[in-house]
Amino acid sequence: MFGTKNIIPSPDLPASLNALQSHLGSQSPFESAEQMIDLVTLYPYHRPFLSLERHERVEAILLGGEGDRLKTLLGRVANGFGANPSLRYCWDCWQNDVRDHGAPYWHRIHQLPGVISCAKHGIELISVIWPSASSHRQRIELVPVAAHADSPSHKSTDAQIVFARTSADLLSMNLPILGPDLWAAAYKAAASKDSFSDANGRIRYARLAEAVRGHYDDFAGFLHKGRILSTPKHPLAWLHAIFERPNRSSHPIFHLLLIGFFFGTVERFVAAVRRVPEKNEQVLSLPTENGQNPDAELLRDESRSARAVAGALGLSVSTVVSRRRALGVRVSSRRKTVGAELLTSLKKALREGKRAPDVVQKYGVSLATVYRVRRETPSVLTASLKARYTSVCRHYRSRWRAAARKSKAAGVTERKRRDPAAYAWLYRNDREWLFAKNSGLHKRKYRCARIDWAARDTQLCEEVKTVYESLRLVSGRGRISRTALIRLLGEASVSKNLARLPHLKSLLAELEESREQYQMYRVNLAINTLLDTGIEPTWWRVQRVAGLRIFSSRVRSFALARISEAERK
Repeated sequence: MFGTKNIIPSPDLPASLNALQSHLGSQSPFESAEQMIDLVTLYPYHRPFLSLERHERVEAILLGGEGDRLKTLLGRVANGFGANPSLRYCWDCWQNDVRDHGAPYWHRIHQLPGVISCAKHGIELISVIWPSASSHRQRIELVPVAAHADSPSHKSTDAQIVFARTSADLLSMNLPILGPDLWAAAYKAAASKDSFSDANGRIRYARLAEAVRGHYDDFAGFLHKGRILSTPKHPLAWLHAIFERPNRSSHPIFHLLLIGFFFGTVERFVAAVRRVPEKNEQVLSLPTENGQNPDAELLRDESRSARAVAGALGLSVSTVVSRRRALGVRVSSRRKTVGAELLTSLKKALREGKRAPDVVQKYGVSLATVYRVRRETPSVLTASLKARYTSVCRHYRSRWRAAARKSKAAGVTERKRRDPAAYAWLYRNDREWLFAKNSGLHKRKYRCARIDWAARDTQLCEEVKTVYESLRLVSGRGRISRTALIRLLGEASVSKNLARLPHLKSLLAELEESREQYQMYRVNLAINTLLDTGIEPTWWRVQRVAGLRIFSSRVRSFALARISEAERK
C-alpha cells in the first residue's frame, strides 16, 4: 500500500501518499496525492503557520517519506501537546455514519489537537484507542463497529464547543502558507489597536497574558490547560515566541487562542492577514471561504499592468506576477532581468539541486525570484528536493565509508562512535543501505562469568567490618547508615543483589546505627566538648551544641544521666 514495510500508518498525518495513490490507481477517490493531503489529513490545520522551507520538508515526507521526523518538524513534540493523542469519535456522528454509509469512520475534526467536543453536535467525544500504546502499531485501526455501553451524549461546555468549531474552521478552509511575517504583523496590529503595545510597538506581555486568561476563564475545561498556562512565574510564555520568534514552529492551538481573542473567527483573521502589506515573496495567495481569490477579476484583467494591479491591491509587483501565473494569465517576460534564457538556466540549476543562495550568487537574481520560480513549477520543486536528497545521501554515505576505513576491524558501535551524525541520518533516511553495509560486521559476544555468591558474601562481610571500624574512629562523623556502609565498599551492584548475600544483609542490619543511637552519640560528643572547654554541661547547652531540635524521651533521659555522671566526677 505504502511502498515500504518500514512505515506505521497514521490516521491523522499519513506519509508515502504518492505510493498509496499509485497503488490505488483508478480506485482512488482523489486526483493526486496533493489533493489527498488537503482533504483527508490534518496537515491543512498546521500548514498556515509554517515557513516555506519547513512546509517543503513536511510535504516531501507526506508525499514520499516514511513519516519519521514529521511531527517533530510540525512542532508537535516540542510544544508538548502530544504527538500521538487518542483517536476519538462522536456518538451522534457514529449513528449517522452507520445510517448513511453502513459503517462508522474516523472524522478529521474529531482528531484535531486539544479538541474534546464535536464541532457539529456540541457533545463530548469518546476516546477509544491510543495508537502509541498499541501492541500492533502497523495495524490500521478502525472505529469500533459495536457501540460502547457507556456512550451517552454529554453536552460540552460553551468554551469547548467554540474551540472545536474554530479548530474545524481552520482545517476546512484549507489555507496555504500565510507567512510568519504576515500573521505576526496582523497580531501586532490587533495588539496595538487594543492597547497591548507601547508607543514603540513593544508588546506588554503581562497585560496581554492577563487579558487572554480572563477571556478564556483561565482555560477552565481545556484539555491542555497546564501546558497553555506554561508556568506560574511566566504565564502564557508562548505569547513571546509567537510575537518575537514567528519563524519558530508554534502549535496551532496557540494561534487559535490568539485568533479567538483578537479576531473571534478564522475568517476575520485571514482578512486581517490580507490587509498586511506583503514583503515576503514566499507567501502564497489566500483564498476566501469558497476557495476563490476575491481579486481574481482584477488579476485576470490583462489590460492593466502588473504594477497598476499591485498598486490597487497594495501588493508587490512580484506577488501580482506570481498570482497571475497561478491563475493562468499570460505574463510578459521582463527584459534585461528574467528572460526566457535566464529562466531556463534558473530551472536547470534548481533541478540539479543547487541551493537557493548559490543560485542567487551565480545568476545575480533576487532570492524572491528563485523561490518564485521553484514554487510556480512543481516539477522543478520535486526535482530540486530529490537532487538535494541525493546529494545529502551521497555525503553521509561517504562519511560512513570513511569511518569504516578508519576502523576496519571494529564493529558498528565503534564506527557509530566515530561519526554519530552520519549513522543517525542514514538510519533515518537510508536504512537499507546502512544495514547492507553493516551486515557482515563482527558482533561481539558478551559472556557473563559465573559469580560465587557465597564467597562474595564472606568477602564483603569482612570489608564491611573494616569500613565500620574506620567510620567509628572519625571524630564528628555522620550517622553510620546502611547506605554509608555500602557506598564505601565501592561496589555499585551490592544493593541490587542483597537477596543473594544473606550474611551481608544481616550484618548490615546489625551494624547500622539508628537515628536515636546517633543522637546519643552526638550528646556524648557535646558533653565531652563542653567539659574540655570548662563549661558546665547543662541540658540546654548540650542540646544547642549537639544541634538537637527533635529528640525522643530516651535521648533526653540518656543526656540527663550523662550530665549527672559528669557533675559527680
